[in-house]
Amino acid sequence: MAPNRETIAASDGTPIATHRWRSGGEPIVLLHGFTQHARVWDAVIESLSDKWDPVAIDLRGHGDSGHACTPRDYSTQTYSQDLATVLGQMSLERAPLIGHSMGANIALRHVVRSGANPAALVLVDCGPPRESAGTRKVFSDAARSPRTVGSVEEYLRAIAPNYALADKGILRSFAEHALRPNKTGAFEEKFDPCFKRPRSESRKASEDTFWRELSQVRAPTLVVRGIGSAILARAVAQQMAEESLVRGQFSEVRGSGHAVPLDNPKGLGETIDRFLSSHLNSRPLPR
Repeated sequence: MAPNRETIAASDGTPIATHRWRSGGEPIVLLHGFTQHARVWDAVIESLSDKWDPVAIDLRGHGDSGHACTPRDYSTQTYSQDLATVLGQMSLERAPLIGHSMGANIALRHVVRSGANPAALVLVDCGPPRESAGTRKVFSDAARSPRTVGSVEEYLRAIAPNYALADKGILRSFAEHALRPNKTGAFEEKFDPCFKRPRSESRKASEDTFWRELSQVRAPTLVVRGIGSAILARAVAQQMAEESLVRGQFSEVRGSGHAVPLDNPKGLGETIDRFLSSHLNSRPLPR
């Protein structure tokens, strides 16, 4: 089922696209990872029970949302402000937040720095920003994917090696929604091409901030790891859930690496469903 799309203006006027699959039920908000898009959640949503009303957001510079004027306008803080605007406009301030990778970091920043109090939080394959072969691969995959292609099939062939565990049908749908036609009749990637450039940041400062912010979360929080992830080590995920989070739980999804929503959407959907069902009426602890 194709979702309904609505566009909301961020505080600086950047259009932010939202996608809503159902009407009625308890709303939940989903945030995708780096250089992906909201439709990465399609197959996950199929595994969620009908009691949920899923809303997925295209982060600025991704999917059907607008691009920023400069690369510095893609800070985690700016994404957090965008999220606050969208949640306020759609009256979703209490909705559980589910984020994958970069989307999970944005959800975490939003909860801690804006004083938000979602009913629950799900962090999918997201950990402290440590340099590793896995993180280098994520950025190199984005840099090497073809900006312009003649067909969806050409793009699918190019990105398939990056998602070796994903079902071919699911990956083809992902590729279709990753592209838009241009004036020449070819297709181009929707995400901002500036994401293909090398990135630099203070890893130590970012990691310290991550752990400090994690310990400030009072909402029940599920840390999800793809069992074959090269980004998030099991010991780190367990430390997040069992030592840093006040109300943390840990779960692994079989048959998946870092790209959990594509690798095993059914397993991820069922994991999210169980966790949210058990915390539907839970409220965050006082700060």
